[in-house]
Amino acid sequence: MFKADISDADAVSSLFESVEQTLGQVNLVVNNAGVVENSLMMTMAEAAWDKVVDTNLKACFLVCQQAARVMSRNRFGRILNIASTCGFVGTVGQVNYSASKGGVIAMTRSMAKELSSYNIAVNCITPGFIETDMTEGFESSPQGKQVLKKILMSRPGTVEEVANMAAFLLSDDNSYMTGQSVVLDGGLSV
Repeated sequence: MFKADISDADAVSSLFESVEQTLGQVNLVVNNAGVVENSLMMTMAEAAWDKVVDTNLKACFLVCQQAARVMSRNRFGRILNIASTCGFVGTVGQVNYSASKGGVIAMTRSMAKELSSYNIAVNCITPGFIETDMTEGFESSPQGKQVLKKILMSRPGTVEEVANMAAFLLSDDNSYMTGQSVVLDGGLSV
């Protein structure tokens, strides 16, 4: 197992060196780091903004930047970023989270344009309400019950459903998609 503070550029560079020395050429990268620090915007502490943006957006950029350097040498790669539907629609009490995930969506599109000439595809999954440790207890909260009413499929998604989409986007079966954000939210954003 490899560990690094992915919000630190030197640590990301060292991480890639260790992975390449141990496992070989890096062809696939998934950026899935994410945290929340919920608070209304007017009372949000600067530290809460920084923590979420550093983890969700800056770290994603640093990993993508290093991956692009490695993959461009090999003239092949696939980068998959995990964002959120909050990046499209915003969420009360999550201005920092929504901004960070919206940044990941925009960054994915820009990176796809920059990296396509190196045969590097960059895509994004934008999940809605997915049952994870981060959302534990949310389903039974008043806000969670309201969200569930808006999901056309009447249930939260599962980690396995996100993993299945990720597997497809990283596979050879997906040879012609780049710069896209695949919404996986059970119809929440419809």
